Amino acid sequence: MSCDTDLHIHTNASDGTYSPEELLKKIHEAGIKIFAVTDHDTINGALEMQKILKSEQNDTVKFFKGIEFSCRIEKTGAKCHILGLNYDEKNEAFQNALNAGAKLRHEKFFRRIEFLRDRFKITFTDSEIENLLKIPSVGKPHLGNLIVKKGFASTRAEAIENFIDKCKTGNDKIEAELAVSAINSSGGISVWAHPLGGEREAELSEEKFSFTLKNFLNVIIQNTKSQSVNGSPKEQSAKIFLYPAAATATALTKIFRLEN
Repeated sequence: MSCDTDLHIHTNASDGTYSPEELLKKIHEAGIKIFAVTDHDTINGALEMQKILKSEQNDTVKFFKGIEFSCRIEKTGAKCHILGLNYDEKNEAFQNALNAGAKLRHEKFFRRIEFLRDRFKITFTDSEIENLLKIPSVGKPHLGNLIVKKGFASTRAEAIENFIDKCKTGNDKIEAELAVSAINSSGGISVWAHPLGGEREAELSEEKFSFTLKNFLNVIIQNTKSQSVNGSPKEQSAKIFLYPAAATATALTKIFRLEN
């Protein structure tokens, strides 16, 4: 069965392959009618896509601004990714979360650069580092490509596994509660992305998934309480949704309901 909806797409503003313009062509070719750009820890790609669609006055597709926040659950340290859909990027709380994530990603980048130099004698020129920093959300894939280019690995996956992942970057993600609260405050919807594990990650066991889900629910409960007035949740709190599975259609229904 074909699907004309995709609410989790990356551009080359993070670890995607295509620019927003190139991606839009692929969207049309694939017959996708409803989509979101959800780059890691940056909204540059989403805003650029919005600009392109507006300039073209394109009404053949429905587009939602998105982001994929790299997060951790404070009490357990478990990492997770949270999509934010249909947000107001000018919202102060959202901007604060965005800036916090960008700062941590920037610091992680330089820890990796130093680690690769000290541990494996893999060095990068000032020009190479400058070009990497032009990428709004630079990460492991970009470093991996350069390591392959320098001849230390045959593939990007090999470069990441054998070199980059050896670097322990510590506390390098914002708290899940901060991301959910920021998305909520901006009028958006939160979605737990790939809850069973992302790319190059081992699939979570049923026990670990249940444990993480329980803590996720605690995050939502605490966030809802913090958004309440006189014991009753604010209207904004009703806009929090976290799906522990691929629930594109359900999430989309919620978005349209909130807009209309």
